[in-house]
Order: sequence, then C-alpha cells, then structure tokens
Amino acid sequence: MIRMTHKLHTAMACKSTCESIVCYGHADSAQEYLDKNEKYFKSYIKDLGEDTVLEILTHVINSVDHIEENTATDSEGVSYNHIVFKPGYMTSSDIDKAMCKLWDETVGYKK
Repeated sequence: MIRMTHKLHTAMACKSTCESIVCYGHADSAQEYLDKNEKYFKSYIKDLGEDTVLEILTHVINSVDHIEENTATDSEGVSYNHIVFKPGYMTSSDIDKAMCKLWDETVGYKK
C-alpha cells in the first residue's frame, strides 16, 4: 500500500510538471517535450518509467483547449501564461483538492 501511495504521489507530481511544461513550452509531441525538458522528468522516469511519463504527458497535451500567453506580470517583470483545458479535465490541483476532501470526509474528522 505504501508503495502504491508513493507511485500515486509521484504520478501526481509528474502530472503537475507536465501541465507547467506544456503551458510554457512549445513542442509538437510528447516525446519532443520530454526530450527538451529531460532534466525535469529524470526522477519521474526513474520512478514511473518513460512509457508512463509519456502517457501522462500525452494526456495533458490532448486535454489542452488553448494557452493564454502573458496573462499577468509580477513586480519583477516576469510574465505568466494560463493554460485552459478542455471541459472535464481535472488538473493535478483539482485532484489534490478532491483527495484532501475525501480524506477529511472519511478519516480526517474523527470525533
């Protein structure tokens, strides 16, 4: 069970990384994103395998509706993009919130 929990946590972190890279990167395929950003995926590939990382990345890519560029700029002049996903896609943040809510509703609130 602990091993599965670690794999799930790693897969969720990988999904979040994929979302960020797709939001700011420009590539034609999951393999190209992976090749261009190898340093960010190295630990995920080690823990999950390259096929799983490519599957997660492909799912993220195929779920993108569009990317809004330069949607905000911070006080240091850094511009940010915003990724808009197709209806029904759950971001890593959405899944994390749902998992926390489930935890709270089932085991977290013991009286």
